[in-house]
Amino acid sequence: MDIIHTNERMRQQLADFFDVYSALTAQGKAAFQVQIGSVLAKSDERTRKIYAGMINAAENKLSIPETIESLKKELSLAKNNEFMF
Repeated sequence: MDIIHTNERMRQQLADFFDVYSALTAQGKAAFQVQIGSVLAKSDERTRKIYAGMINAAENKLSIPETIESLKKELSLAKNNEFMF
């Protein structure tokens, strides 16, 4: 899978996540965070950072490019301007 295709897929996944997250009520968001928290407790640090970054971006209404840049910084994966999940 090439970088361009992977990045486009990642952008679509972020857009889908933002659409779903923004449709949740405050109670729904709280329930989601509790449930994802229990799943992430068993996950590696990188996965936890990705999900925390995605939730933070959705809550702060960041654009997809802003979210990607934020995740790059958080994960220290900025390498040759490429980023892959």
